[in-house]
Order: sequence, then structure tokens, then C-alpha cells
Amino acid sequence: MRPITSLLNSSPRWRCWAFWIGGGLLLLFAGICGWLYLQLHGSLAQLDGVARLNGLSAPVAVERDALGIPTLRGQTRLDVARATGFIHAQERFFQMDLLRRSAAGELAELFGAAALELDRSHRLHRFRFRAAQTLATLPEQEWALIAAYAAGVNTGLAALSAPPFEYLLLRSTPTPWRSEDTLLAVYAMYLTLQSEQWPRESAVGLLHERLPPALAAFLNPPGTEWDAPLQGQPLPAPPPPGSDVIDVRRQPSPTVSLFSTVAAESETASGSNHWVVAGQLTAHGGALLANDMHLALRLPNIWYRATLIYPDANGRERQVSGVTLPGAPAIVVGSNGKIAWGFTNSEGDWADLVVLEPGTDAASYQTPHGSRPFTRIQETLTVKDGPPQPLDILETIWGPVLDRDHQGRQRALHWIAHQPYAVNLGPLALETADTLESALDAANQAGMPTQNILLAGADGRIAWTIAGPIPRRIGFDGRTPISWADGRSRWSSPLQPDEYPRIVDPPSGRLWTANGRVVDGAWLALLGDGGYALGARAQQIRDGLQGRPQFDEADFLALQLDDRALFLQRWRDLLLATLTPEAISADPGWAEMRTLIADWGGAGGGGFNRLSAGADVSAPGFGTGVCAADRCLSSGRSALRLQSVPAERGRTVATGLSTTAASARPALSRLVGAAARCRRRGASGVDHWRATAGDAHLGRLQPGAHPASIQPDVAVVQRMARCSNPTAARRSAHATGTDAG
Repeated sequence: MRPITSLLNSSPRWRCWAFWIGGGLLLLFAGICGWLYLQLHGSLAQLDGVARLNGLSAPVAVERDALGIPTLRGQTRLDVARATGFIHAQERFFQMDLLRRSAAGELAELFGAAALELDRSHRLHRFRFRAAQTLATLPEQEWALIAAYAAGVNTGLAALSAPPFEYLLLRSTPTPWRSEDTLLAVYAMYLTLQSEQWPRESAVGLLHERLPPALAAFLNPPGTEWDAPLQGQPLPAPPPPGSDVIDVRRQPSPTVSLFSTVAAESETASGSNHWVVAGQLTAHGGALLANDMHLALRLPNIWYRATLIYPDANGRERQVSGVTLPGAPAIVVGSNGKIAWGFTNSEGDWADLVVLEPGTDAASYQTPHGSRPFTRIQETLTVKDGPPQPLDILETIWGPVLDRDHQGRQRALHWIAHQPYAVNLGPLALETADTLESALDAANQAGMPTQNILLAGADGRIAWTIAGPIPRRIGFDGRTPISWADGRSRWSSPLQPDEYPRIVDPPSGRLWTANGRVVDGAWLALLGDGGYALGARAQQIRDGLQGRPQFDEADFLALQLDDRALFLQRWRDLLLATLTPEAISADPGWAEMRTLIADWGGAGGGGFNRLSAGADVSAPGFGTGVCAADRCLSSGRSALRLQSVPAERGRTVATGLSTTAASARPALSRLVGAAARCRRRGASGVDHWRATAGDAHLGRLQPGAHPASIQPDVAVVQRMARCSNPTAARRSAHATGTDAG
């Protein structure tokens, strides 16, 4: 057989075919690359020029600083909500889609059978049904705001020349945003922040059923010496039970199967913190607030920074800066110039497992009013590339049937998220709160996952309370699963604002929380214990606050970056004392262990206390110094004008793109590099903030408009908020920080 090279050399026909085949392959490759480029480029948000957004009463200006953080200026709150939906959809629609689908149990429609297990567990709560019910009962003003936001989302999505690239990878297309999807985004946060509560209650119940009371109390103490509550002292730890209770020498493995029926609690590197100092402790006389809301690391980050400017009902201009949750129109954490606020997860007890007693037959259960049949509901789970899957749900008067316990008894879940008052737009009232008292009332009436909230006033005042609903338990403390069949144990109407715990203007001028126990006594009985975090972080923050007589932003930054693991100090000392030369001589491997322990972190003897990899969740600064890569993709400044046009004009078109800003838009391939730059920026966060604060104006978009003051960036200090002295000219409270979760 003649070699192919010989054929090519001897035959013009072969050379011609090779040319056309090679050229065709090159054209095909170029076509694929061009199509892929158009798809990816078409999925990028419009940053400049003019976009059409129907329903606006007047144009809305969207101006961005060098980091791409937008300021939206509109003539009404409805217009700003509509514009917020537009930019959320253009930059974060896939994230929003995952939030609503996760809450509704609809992920398998995108990801196939791999997501079925998660969908089954989430669909049990029927959050889409609850969202539709809640939406119908909202006040007209809140309903209109959500509807405007949803309309903006769908216009922003349609304005993209190609859907977000994630749908290309999934071979799918995005579905329009509905008004109830905004409520689903809030329900998704309930699942994120509270879904560990009933597994924990189940484990605690099993602990107390299987073990002697003294041993159960020792293993599940109400607190530790590390607690640093705002009210009260650390609770004494129960003493270790003696050999008369349990003798491990005689019975070395008495509880091997104790938690065999309970899923192991996931160990996640999370833990929020925040603190506030009063004006008496600052040079400017305004209160100073720092907030670090830690959630699982993800890309893009869960929070979206923005500044909203609009006139209130009295015609006074409002400027609210902070972070939003893509999927909802409100500022979650931030400042309005008079009040700044921040959150940490409260870890109170917001859910109960109800042990069901059998009714007159297998299809019923006992209630305070006698036997009652289960309500049977059939849901259908849509599965990509697979047949639909039915899901049968049993409902009780207390909530859905969740599982069976170790005795085979059915249990229902009674959860604050299932209640009609669980979700509303109450947090919007914080945007226009002028006084500490009005902000406290707004927080207590907010429909959101129940949080610790710290408030800082421009007048120097500070406060702590609980934001979100608090159940009223009657006849029990909620620590373990019990039967509610006789009616003596139940929930009544939720607490009213005047019943909420509040700490206002403490004499020390300092307040702090870090997911640990915050109060004691009657207030603790109201909040319950949903799994408080070890108090080591709170104690370290408290001690740092008490160690200084005055504070500024740089002092807060230093406290945020305090990564010492003081909780581990005693164990390090014990290990070093144990690994003596004599012990090391018995096993050469112990010499290496001692070296690693002594130099852990690379800082000599103190290195053990600086876990540079960020794995120490007991340090207050854990998780800081990371900002979302998508917020760093724009290296230049840009301005976009949103204006309404008649409906027949059709979908949004982009005109007049600024070549300067457009050319500064990096390609998607630089995503990782942008994230690395964000992380490196953390070391000089305060200097960066000071350097850009005086050059944060993006100019005028229309004649006579004042240039928007873009919020300066502090890349490490997470969502710091400063309230300045009201007597100083043109000072205002402001929130700064990163999008880190």
C-alpha cells in the first residue's frame, strides 16, 4: 500500500481534497469559536448606554464605580425596585434561579436525577404553594414592589442577547421570574440558616432517652465557660458523671449505636459575627458597626452590593447603601444615613418535632380534638432527561410528616418558616428608619429568618434585638421531640414587638454577637436553644472591644483580621507538655508532630494560634478578605440609563455603549485572576478605601442631576457601617465591605 504522503505528492486531486477538508475543518472550528464567543459575550450585562425598561415613571440612572458596584438613582421606590430587578437578572439570574428552585424543590428540572434527593427533602415544605398564599395576603404596597421587581428581572433577562452561560452548559433555557419567586428566595435563606435545627433536636431527644440524665446533661450542656453573652454570665458546666452513673471500665462501649439513626451534622466553616460601639467611643461621635455574614463560599457570592437613591413619601431623598440578595428588591444589610444595621444568625429554637400518636386507624393521628385523618398531597417532581417522579406528602395540623424516630413513631415538623407571617417585606422599613426605636420596631416585625440585629445610630446610640418572628411556646421548652396530642404543648400567636428582648444604649457602649448565646433567664426561655455556637469567637470579640477606650475603622479592621485561635491554646500547651524528649525518643514520628505543633502557621511559637489557611472558625476574622469575583470584573467605570418606552417598542435594546468602559470589561477567562486580585486587595483594605473615597463620583447622566456618590470599597472589612456625627456638615452613616458570605 502506498503511503498517504506519496499519494499527496503524486496526485493533484488528493492535494485538492486535503486543502478543502483542512479548510473546512478550520472554518468549522472558527465557527464554533465564534458562536461560543457570541454566546458568552452575549450573556454579559449591559454596563453603559441606554436600555428600555417598561413601567418606569421616570428614567433610572445606574452608575458603577471601578469595582462594578452600582448606584441606582430613581424618582420612586417602585422604579428603583424595577431597575434592581433588571441589573440582578443581567448579572445574577442563574444564582436567583438556583435559590428559587432550591426552595421549591425544583432543581432536578435543571440537573436531572442527581438532584432528586434534595428536591424531595425541600418539596416536603411546599414553599411554592406557601409563597403564592403569602403573596396574596401582602399589603398592596409590598405586592406592587415585588411585581415591579419581577418585571424588571424579566426585562433584564430578555435584554441579554444570550442567556447566562450556565444554561448553555446545562442545555437548558431560563424560565421567567414570577412574583412568588422573590418569596422563594427568602424561603431559601430559611433552609440555609435553620435546616439543621430538627436533626439537632432529634439527636438531643435521642441522647436524653438513651442515657442517664447526668450523662446526657454533661454531653449536652446549656453553655460553656467560653460564652460571652450580652446579658448574664457563662453558665456553669454540668459536672462529669461519676462511676455510679456510668463506669466506662466495666462498660467501655455503652452507646456505640446512640446516633445510628441520626445523620451526622455537617462540619461547615461558617459563623457570622458583628459588633457595634456607641458614639462615646468614637472620635466623630457617631456609632460604628462591623458585620461579617459568613455563609458557605460560592461563586458568585450570595450578596450583591448596591446603593439605592430615591425620594421617600415626604419627598426627602433617601440613600441606602449595603448588600442585597439577588431575587429580592431590598437592602439586606447596610445604612440609610441615620441608621446602620447588620445581622448574625440567632441560633434560637425556631422549629419543633411533634411526636404523632396513632389515631383510630393507620391513616389518622391524635389531636387535642380527637383522631384526625392525614391530609394527603401528591407533588410531581420534574426530572431532566427522565420521567416525572411522584412525591406523596402527609400533612398534619402542625406541619408535614417528616420521618419516624428510633421507636418507629411518626414525627411532624412545626417550623416558623411554615407560618403565614414567616415572609414579608418588613425589612424595607429599615431603609427609611430615622430613629433607633423605629428601626427596632421594623426589625421585630420583619418576616425573615430570625436573626440577631445590631443597630448603630448617627446620633451615637446603639441597640440589639431579634429581627424576624419568634414563636410563643406553651407547656414545653422545645429542646426535645414530644407529643402535642393532649393540647398542653403547643405554639400560640407569635411574640409582639413589645415582648421582644432588647438591649438599648448599654452603659459600656459595646455590643457584639457571634452565633452564640446572647441572653439568659426569661429572655433565653423565649428564644430557646437551636444550637448555639461555641462562645469562643464572641469572647474574643468582646475582649478586643473591652481592650480599647476608643475606636475607628482601622481598629475595626484589625479586629476583623484577628485570626488567633485562642480556643486551641490550652490544647497546644498540653500537647507540647506531653511531647517531652523522653516521649519523643519512644517514637521518632512524635518529633515531627511536636515540630508541626510548635510551628503551626509558620510563626514560631505563636504560629499555632494563626491558622493561615482560614480553617479556624473560632477566630473572629474567619472568612474575611474574600470578595466575589464577579464584582471585580469591571476595571473601569460605567453608566447605564434605564428608561421606559411604549410596549410596542418590543424588548430592550442597547445603544450608545461607552467604548472606554466596554473595552475595560474582562473576558470570562479572567475570572480566576479577578478573584485572586480581590483576595490580595484585602491586606490594604483601609488604605484602598481612603484612596478612592474622594474620587468616587461617576459624573452626570442628565442635565441638572447631582453626581452619585459611590460607596467606597473596603475589601476586607465585611459590611462595615459607620454613622457619623449629625452635627458635622454633610456626614452620613454608611455601610462598606465586600460581598463575602
